[in-house]
Amino acid sequence: MAEFDIEVAFSTLNSNVGKTNDNLKKLERARPIATPWGVAGTGTGTLTLVVPGRPQAGRMWYVHRVVVLGADGHTGVGGALCDVYAGPSISADATSQMYSGLLVPTIVEEGRYHNPVQFGEQVYAIFYNLPANQQVQFAIAVYDYPYASQLATTGQG
Repeated sequence: MAEFDIEVAFSTLNSNVGKTNDNLKKLERARPIATPWGVAGTGTGTLTLVVPGRPQAGRMWYVHRVVVLGADGHTGVGGALCDVYAGPSISADATSQMYSGLLVPTIVEEGRYHNPVQFGEQVYAIFYNLPANQQVQFAIAVYDYPYASQLATTGQG
């Protein structure tokens, strides 16, 4: 009778280990939702633009493209600079900074696992030294993943 119980226990254990491994493989294969976000504004001196979206509960973003433009995609804005942040509050916070001193215009392209943004955070840009009534544009492209899948693949957590 004792041998039968041990065999059942090992059989159950092997079954559970197999199911766990299968579930981990599914998490690692999570495909991102590629999403663009953008906002434009007009200002003088300093202007903050906040991307209208943010990661939903249970999701996280990786910002893989940042676009900072003036009125169009090719005309420079003399003296203007832009800092890009991702954080829980809209402020010039060094711990939330992704990019500093970007000239206008600038396009930055990164790999998949750069610039993580978690639930509760938002992406925003602060423009400095804008001439009078300067139109600027701020856009990002993100990979939107289930949060748990990224903990499994990147070893965070």
